[in-house]
Amino acid sequence: MSLIPSAPLKLARCPHSLAASLAALPSMSLIPSAPFLDCKREWIESRCETEMLWQGRREAMSAASAVGDDRLQRGARGYVVPDSFTHGSSEQRVRWFRRGYETGDLRQGDTFNTRDL
Repeated sequence: MSLIPSAPLKLARCPHSLAASLAALPSMSLIPSAPFLDCKREWIESRCETEMLWQGRREAMSAASAVGDDRLQRGARGYVVPDSFTHGSSEQRVRWFRRGYETGDLRQGDTFNTRDL
């Protein structure tokens, strides 16, 4: 038998079903399958972190879309004047955010030196 102390639980923003699975794991294992439980705990924590990243990405893309010049103008004026855009349309802002998020390369976000906005 092994006595393995577990890492602290990471439940802060974990989806409910994963949080329940993680909370159900024993904090200390006195059973032969303790290494399995530690692996399961790591897998669940990893899934929680992945879900938090996806939730953050969805929120960021929603925010980028919400502050596009087209959306702001439509809300304020009731119509859109593309020639007066100063920060890009909702679609452009989401596309540029996605490019930066997916590549992780700041050079890919240089909107001043591209013809493809």
